[in-house]
Amino acid sequence: YFNRLIGERFPRIDSPLGKLANADLIPKPLNGRIPIGITGNCRQDPEWIAANCDAWIMYSNDPVTQQILMSTWRDAVAAAGADFKPFAQPLHVDLCDDPDERPSPQRSGFRLGRNVLIELLEKYRALGVNHIALNFKRGHRPAAEVMEEIAQEVLPHFPSHGPSPRD
Repeated sequence: YFNRLIGERFPRIDSPLGKLANADLIPKPLNGRIPIGITGNCRQDPEWIAANCDAWIMYSNDPVTQQILMSTWRDAVAAAGADFKPFAQPLHVDLCDDPDERPSPQRSGFRLGRNVLIELLEKYRALGVNHIALNFKRGHRPAAEVMEEIAQEVLPHFPSHGPSPRD
């Protein structure tokens, strides 16, 4: 039903979930579909995810664990016949005042200094992680202050141009 909503104009749907008539979903996606990413495993193996979805959004893990998952993901994507499908993860960050404070593991992330965050993000990038969503809700500092520091001191190390994620 979802594919009909995004692909057809004013679809008539009569299903066990309800009826739809004289209504349309707008705006329509430009290419007729919306990319779908699976978070975690959703009770599926990586091969199924790679064959049926556009991205894998895995939970935050340490780089060693994430490297194992990245290898599994790349193999599953290749087996599905695709050149590339992104791998993403969230990362909870409690950014310390000391820019060099070593990481302390916390649920779904770390308490650490900005220079150590840069090192950690470099490790994830080297593993092939394509997207990281930073989350500051568990931090001790105001989120606006942390976002400003990250914008000024961390993001310049990760320009959004350059080599393709496939490189």
